[in-house]
Amino acid sequence: MHVVLGQKRLRAHAFALMALAGCVTMMGSACAADAYPSHPVKLIVPFPPGGTTDILARMMAEGMAQQLGQPFVVENRAGASGMIGSEYVARATDGGYTIGVATVTTHAINPFVHKLGFDVKKDLVPVSNMAFVPNVLVVNPTLGVTSLAELTALLKKQPGKYAYATSGTGAEGHVGMVGYTKVTGTDALHVPYKGGGPAITDTVAGHTQMMQGNLPSLLPQIEAGKLVALAVTSSKRLAVLPNVPTYAEAGYPELARSAWFGLVAPAGTPPEVVDRLNAAATAVLRLPATRVAIEKLGGQAAPGSAAEFGKTMDEELTAQQAVVTWAKIKPE
Repeated sequence: MHVVLGQKRLRAHAFALMALAGCVTMMGSACAADAYPSHPVKLIVPFPPGGTTDILARMMAEGMAQQLGQPFVVENRAGASGMIGSEYVARATDGGYTIGVATVTTHAINPFVHKLGFDVKKDLVPVSNMAFVPNVLVVNPTLGVTSLAELTALLKKQPGKYAYATSGTGAEGHVGMVGYTKVTGTDALHVPYKGGGPAITDTVAGHTQMMQGNLPSLLPQIEAGKLVALAVTSSKRLAVLPNVPTYAEAGYPELARSAWFGLVAPAGTPPEVVDRLNAAATAVLRLPATRVAIEKLGGQAAPGSAAEFGKTMDEELTAQQAVVTWAKIKPE
């Protein structure tokens, strides 16, 4: 009897060891996904702290940590219009323990403005959209203008005298300002920064006089009276800025295009891990508290599948290629 029980125990141990070996040798299998995440995950933000990308990333990191039981550590790797941080994510080989934030700038504009060290379609895979966010054109109050028409008149009267800040050459705000100056026949000096945070700081300080950027990062300064909002890129007026007209209302419907922010992973990430990350992100974005928080920033939560986010990214690539070509934007 003791011999039979001993043999059963030996067989049970053998099967357990075989299963463990299978998990070790098949990292893309379900057992690998079941164990994910077993330690902290890095969430790379390709811009400095303080901008919309950073705000949304930290919101998602907190929620996904609660969903998956491991810390999601936000790491800012700024520079080169988001290319440094994005390439860092593309080159990661840790099976989903390094993921990143994708934006219109990093994944739809940069490929047509800069020479990248990676391929946005081949080296990265979509995980989940996070939010759609409108952009807003703002000016420093000392400029003395309160409408888009007044700004246009001032820039025409004194071409090249005033400067606008952006989060980098080829960034979404840069493309937007180039579009505005082209359709209005005006001229202003471009001053690129390493991210939205520094660009906002200098515009508030008056070192630059205007900028176009994502509403969440600019709204606090608008509400505090430190910046004046002249136009929003949304299709209709925003509840948080009811007195600010849309570009379409101002006569420039071609400038109405909002931003999106999502999560991406290196192309080698196991599909099961991508699914697990998407499920966690979706759960966070469907929480009423998350939805309300994003709405207070002027945005809209955008839960959905990885495939749906991939379609959004592909459509934006096509659209931005046309815009960049039309605006003749080149690296500076």
